[in-house]
Amino acid sequence: EYTVLSPYLSSTIAMRESHSKGVPLPFCKPSHKLSREFGALAEKLIAAESEGRDIKPKVRKTTQKSQEAET
Repeated sequence: EYTVLSPYLSSTIAMRESHSKGVPLPFCKPSHKLSREFGALAEKLIAAESEGRDIKPKVRKTTQKSQEAET
């Protein structure tokens, strides 16, 4: 069982590249799709916190195999 927050974060090799450079992806590749997804997720979490809302993520049952098929 995995906890899933929306917006979803894509899987990409750019994350590995930024890790190898030791630079966070939004600084390494600010216009990359995953950088934008992280920004959207951060904005959602910050807005919920400032409004005093508790984010209740969707919970779905999945297996490692089905998760790999989604990427």
